[in-house]
Amino acid sequence: MKSSRVVAIRLVAGVAAGALAMSACTSGSHHAGPAVSSAPSSSGESSSTAPSGSASAPVSSLPAPSSAPVSTPPTLASSAAAGSAPTPAQLPHIDDATLRAFTTQTLSWHSCAGGVQCSSLTVPLDYTQPSGQTINLEVVRRRTTSKNRIGSVVLNPGGPGASGVDYAKAAAPLISTVLGGAFDVVGFDPRGVGASAPVRCLTSAQLDAWVAFEADPNSAADVAQQDALAKGFAAGCQAKSGALLAHVSTVDTARDLDILRAALGDKTLTYIGASYGTFLGAIYAQLFPTHVRALVLDGALDPSASAADLNHVQAKGFEVALASYIATCVKSSHCPLGTSAATAEAKLDAWIATIRTTPMRASSGRVLTVSLAVQGVAAALYSPVRWSTLTSALTAAFAGSPAELLDLSDEIDGRHADGSYSNLIESNTAIDCADRPALGAGLDAYAKEAALGAQNGPTFGEFIYWGNVACADWPTPPELAPGPVSAPGAPPILVIGTLRDPATPYIWAEALARQLGGPLLSYNGDGHTAFLRSGCIDSAVKSYLVALKMPAVGTTCS
Repeated sequence: MKSSRVVAIRLVAGVAAGALAMSACTSGSHHAGPAVSSAPSSSGESSSTAPSGSASAPVSSLPAPSSAPVSTPPTLASSAAAGSAPTPAQLPHIDDATLRAFTTQTLSWHSCAGGVQCSSLTVPLDYTQPSGQTINLEVVRRRTTSKNRIGSVVLNPGGPGASGVDYAKAAAPLISTVLGGAFDVVGFDPRGVGASAPVRCLTSAQLDAWVAFEADPNSAADVAQQDALAKGFAAGCQAKSGALLAHVSTVDTARDLDILRAALGDKTLTYIGASYGTFLGAIYAQLFPTHVRALVLDGALDPSASAADLNHVQAKGFEVALASYIATCVKSSHCPLGTSAATAEAKLDAWIATIRTTPMRASSGRVLTVSLAVQGVAAALYSPVRWSTLTSALTAAFAGSPAELLDLSDEIDGRHADGSYSNLIESNTAIDCADRPALGAGLDAYAKEAALGAQNGPTFGEFIYWGNVACADWPTPPELAPGPVSAPGAPPILVIGTLRDPATPYIWAEALARQLGGPLLSYNGDGHTAFLRSGCIDSAVKSYLVALKMPAVGTTCS
């Protein structure tokens, strides 16, 4: 992510079990603007024939809308200028009674592609005005047939910006099996994501330019061009997404998650969050500690870390992951980086330097820039399963054919074969800018960070340190500031950390476990997140979620 997104470069982060095939439940993620509607009258009926993800699908027992129109939020000189965002501990309480019409709504389920049921959850656009405008969130579930059903387990695969609908469709059968069929498996697209009032900012051609460009921080011309692109990104989001842009933070989504819990009929929440999903789970625990049944937070983000801190730690994390890949690669007879781990990274960095000065054109006509090249390498480091793919891609690229490396980069950007994009990049940026103050006003702070990047990561540092550069000129202020979380009154919460996780380094899992006061379950392995990659981890997760039995302090799986 990029800075807090838990990936790198212009990457988006942390989709757990990324090797699982994804398929869309609806095509609603490609329309131009957010679906914002007036709340239906309290006499409305929930319709099973309404199209999945439709903004106008009625939901029963919701309040009448206010007459105030939805307006575009005012432009600020910089989100960093706001300076008054609350820390997690300072988040305001919202009276449950004001949300009763939402928490008592009835979800109307219908069969949809992928062997799941689809529905639509209505939530307030602005939680400070719950009787005002609303948005609809796309929800899917795979029902269990077990007589020992406990309730629902809700998933979030990370990002921010990854589709929980797509992930649930792909992963629900496996998760259900691992958990012994004890739960209905539920996924949802968070607000601003996928089929849930998606944030939109740029055309496909503009997104191509955005992901391909990487400024040399020592070049005034490059920095000026990066500044223009960043300003254009932020302005595009404001123009295309309007009022929604001020209401896509993780705090908003955590409140949505509690409405979803209630609408599912669960008194307390059972949840599996991966990567960024751990941040969502942690904020939920801060806001609703007595509504927690069991939370699995796998591949943790540290809520107390600033954007700069996240950059520093993640740059080191990707270097550790690259070293693990290299150690395996050089033992093979066909490693394009040679046979010596001591010189392999220098060879890779030298090739990257040539791509910076001389981008490589594929037979399709697309051009591999240095940003796309480094991003493709980073994408493969999310899972050791992809290391052989990286070896093949680098071998081909060194021989002048960059198509495989472009494919890896496209996967993490949400770029489709036809050149169109999901809204992964746009929602990722919008949520990240809402969740943390920018490094500073304007580009100077980002350029300074990027110039220091090689100190923490010679291969990835500069790219990661540019981070969410669009946040420097974001049109809405951040809704949250870094700070530790706590969940007084909640039952024990399970945090999982992978020792050589590139995107969410282990030190963050240690920090989150300390803040929540629970034991840390460790996985001695490579790659991003641990659940569904280790039988030992899976067994511990099942025991916790089904029987509420925590693993012993100090437990490490391999």
